[in-house]
Amino acid sequence: MTFPIAEADIGRYAADGAIALRGLVDRAWLDRLAEAIEDDMREPGPFYHGYEADGGRFHGNLRLWETHPVFREFCLHSALPAVAQQLLRAQKVNLL
Repeated sequence: MTFPIAEADIGRYAADGAIALRGLVDRAWLDRLAEAIEDDMREPGPFYHGYEADGGRFHGNLRLWETHPVFREFCLHSALPAVAQQLLRAQKVNLL
């Protein structure tokens, strides 16, 4: 999967450290990720950390891409790795 990024946008990213890439994640992915988030909140993975305080809730789960198939597919097979490679002008991108 590819996502077109203009050379001017790559230059802006290099200068500013951030850039908006509207439309990068399509509705199908957003729907799948929303469902995966609900799954994780119902049954957190092994790296979950969270708490409730002052009427609010924090839910965090590190390394979710390692344990949840939808997040793994998104991280490895969506347009994101190629976009990171373009923006960083890298031959290789590592996911941590």
